[in-house]
Parts: sequence; C-alpha cells; structure tokens
Amino acid sequence: MPAADDKNQSFVTEEGFSDRESYLRALQSKLVSYQNVQQDIARLQNEIAEKETKIKEDTSAKNDLFFEIREAEKEHTEKMTELEMFADVTQKIQDLQQRMRQVGDQKMKLERESGATETYLKELYKTKDRLTREIDAAQQYKDRYTRLNNYHTWLTDFFITVMGVIEKQVMISIQQNFNEIYQRWFSKMIEDPTKSSRIDEDFTPLVEQDGVLLPTDYFSGGEKTSVALAYRLTLNTLMRQETESLKSNLLILDEPTDGFSRAQLDKIGQIFREIDSQQIILVSHEQELESFADNTFRVTKEVGMSYVSKVGS
Repeated sequence: MPAADDKNQSFVTEEGFSDRESYLRALQSKLVSYQNVQQDIARLQNEIAEKETKIKEDTSAKNDLFFEIREAEKEHTEKMTELEMFADVTQKIQDLQQRMRQVGDQKMKLERESGATETYLKELYKTKDRLTREIDAAQQYKDRYTRLNNYHTWLTDFFITVMGVIEKQVMISIQQNFNEIYQRWFSKMIEDPTKSSRIDEDFTPLVEQDGVLLPTDYFSGGEKTSVALAYRLTLNTLMRQETESLKSNLLILDEPTDGFSRAQLDKIGQIFREIDSQQIILVSHEQELESFADNTFRVTKEVGMSYVSKVGS
C-alpha cells in the first residue's frame, strides 16, 4: 500500500488506472453491470423453468403418442385379423394406416422439438455459468472497492489528520529548540542590548530593536553576516544534537565574517572553540582569522589558473 501524504496522492492499480477517481468510476460501472447480470440470470432462470415444463409436457405427450401407437398397432393387428375374416374392412384398415402415419408424423415432430429444446436448454446452462462467473468477478470488484474505500477513509479521515497533528507538534518542538540555539549564537555576535533576534514558525530569522521589528534593508553588512552565521551555526548544532552520525563532523564556512568589525572578528576564535567540531574549513579574505587556524592555505589565480599553497610550509 502506498504511503499517503495528501488526499490526492496518485497511484497505479493492477488494471492500469492511474488515479483513484477513474478506478472508482470503473468499479461503479462494474457494480451496475453486476446488477444487470443478476436481472438477466433471473430472467433466464424463468425461461429455463418454462422450457423444463415444456419438456415435461412434450415428454408426456410423446409417451401418450407411444401408447397410442401401441394401441394402434394392436388395433391394426386385430383389424388385419378381422380383414382375413371380413373382406369389407379394407376401408377401416386404410383409415387406421392413415391414423398411424399421422401419429408417426406427430412423433417425429415432437422428437425434433424435444431435441431443439434440449439444445436451447444446454445453451441456457452455458449462459448461466458464464453469468455466474461474471457475477463472482463483479462481487470481487465490489469487495475490493469496499476494502479500498475503507483504506481511503482511514487514510484521509484518521491517519493524515493524526500525522498532521504529530508533525505540527514535532515542528513546534524543533522550532523552539532551534530558536533557543539561534538566539544564543546571535547574542554572542551582536552585543547590542537594544537588538534581539528570534526564529518565527516558518524558521525565518527576525530582528527587533527595542521591540520593533526591523526590515532587512535597515541591517548593516556586519549584522546581515551575523544573522546568516548564527543561522548556519544553529543548523550545525541542531543536526549534531539530533543525528548520531554527525556527533563528529566537518563544518565548512564560506566568507562567514564579511562586514565584521575587528571586535567581532576577535570573537570568532571563541565561537569556533565552543563549536567543538573536529575539523572546520573556513574560506575567507580576512587575514586576522589566520591566528585561529592550525593550517592556512592561500589560493592565488594566475592566467585563469588557481594555485593552492600552504602558508608557513
């Protein structure tokens, strides 16, 4: 069963349907076909009952004719005996013979009708078997529709709602923790007591001065860099807290001090020690940061080619 993350999640069924609405319409069409087939079965069963009654009546008539034939043959024998005795019974014999031919013709007609009725009855039984299989298939589609509809109801009315509540609570907890860590890093970089910063519910940093929200256009270059660096350090700290595999990690910072004052640059060393990361790669044009690094590499560019050399080697 596919994971459901919204009410319009797409899926593909074994019959080739690419969306739930088309599949449900196909199942509803099958249900209508199932009801029509049941009506056809009822009609065919009535026809079968009528034919079976007709067969019984024909069989009874045939038996009666057989009896009449035997009686006629008996009478014929008697008449032939009388013919031998009475020459004037010729006409009666002819009448009896005519009667016997008529009875024979009726017998042949009944046998043909009986054969046709039996053939038709066999076809009806075949049709009944086919319709029964179609009914079973339609019932399976109906059961499958009911099962899938129950799944859909459970997913849309219960599971997704519960997951939304859980996700909201988890995100609130993460946002609160993220905000606390961010405010701690922000306060280390900007010591202006009139300014504070926080993270809103969309994880966007907001800066206030004396309780008034400041637009980003009012930030100095150093303040913008401080906010960005505090945000990145918060992400690093939070990931190391929440992910066991990142307890010891590599931190790469590209131009994290652009626009910093000398006092702010002096704090960077203390901040790096607080991060307590096994390895930090810092890309910067600030030579003041060299004193905080164990290894310093200088990149120069000549005629479109970049050259890397270790300082002090």
